[in-house]
Amino acid sequence: MLQSFLEKDDKEEKITPISYSHLPKPTIITLYLLPDSIHFIEPILITLLNRIPQLIVVCNTWGFQSREATQIKYAVDSETGFEVKLYLYAHNCGT
Repeated sequence: MLQSFLEKDDKEEKITPISYSHLPKPTIITLYLLPDSIHFIEPILITLLNRIPQLIVVCNTWGFQSREATQIKYAVDSETGFEVKLYLYAHNCGT
């Protein structure tokens, strides 16, 4: 997979391609982001979910806007009793 990032230069900003093909495929991606940030990267994550059968994406508190979660779990802090909603997405979820 070919990704790009912005590399700042004193004179200009330029996009430099980087190859990540030497890295193993992910099996779990955990997000602790606000809804706007999740929405921004959601299309990329859904593409990965559709391409990598063993991948699971876990969203803390907020889930995807365009897909239903495969499962919803609740985690409880044993000290505070605070409950957090976890959205789990698996291969080809919501398609």
